[in-house]
Amino acid sequence: MSEGRAPEPVERYGSTHGVHFVPRDAEWYRSRARFFHHRTHAFLPASVGAAILDLACGAGEFLYYLRSRGYTAARGIDLSDEQLALARGMGLENVAREDAFTHLRAHPRSYDFILASHIVEHLPKDAVVEGLGLMGKALRDGGRLVVLAPNAASPLGLPYAFGDFTHEVYFTAMSLAQAAALAGLTIVDIGGIAPDAVGAKGALKAALWAGVLRPLLVGVLGDRRMRYGHVMEPELIGVFGRPDEAAAAASPAGRG
Repeated sequence: MSEGRAPEPVERYGSTHGVHFVPRDAEWYRSRARFFHHRTHAFLPASVGAAILDLACGAGEFLYYLRSRGYTAARGIDLSDEQLALARGMGLENVAREDAFTHLRAHPRSYDFILASHIVEHLPKDAVVEGLGLMGKALRDGGRLVVLAPNAASPLGLPYAFGDFTHEVYFTAMSLAQAAALAGLTIVDIGGIAPDAVGAKGALKAALWAGVLRPLLVGVLGDRRMRYGHVMEPELIGVFGRPDEAAAAASPAGRG
């Protein structure tokens, strides 16, 4: 998400980091659609004509999911031609090679929903707050920004946090909240992604997580003195609103 020409690790992300995954065929896209449904469906706009941005869209898996849901005004941007070629190979033409910071600066108050899926951990620390602030300013009134990132506070999140050579920053729920506050974002919710309980295998994972693993991790590693100190899921999710949403809520006119 840095400005300028894509560095080689970004340009070749699909063929270097991507070697850890199964082939990026139609079945992979379907599995990724389930991945994004589990994480985002509760926050997506009701209107299928809503303006949606997939920031650093990669191979376009979220756009593939949105297309299956009937959304018609979604777009994705990325700096990797290699990744964008994979997206276009799945018939996703609503992608473009653009720098994220440049795009966000040029599109204030333009989007009803922005997804930043596993992006912020790739930014240099001094760019994280600026990037989050630009994302917030690109939202329309009432719009939502969803940020996904590995959770470095969870032992189960460490393989994802440290398993990518291009990661620059390691987030916990507390540090994500701190960065969002520095960016002036309205924090709607910060939490973790629990296992998807779909199917017998998913239901078993969800039950083990809720009944055994999560209570154990929270009991041993959690810090309930801190507002977000008990988030132990391997993946973080932050849901944010525009910077001026917080000011409106705090003003007398903003109170119900």
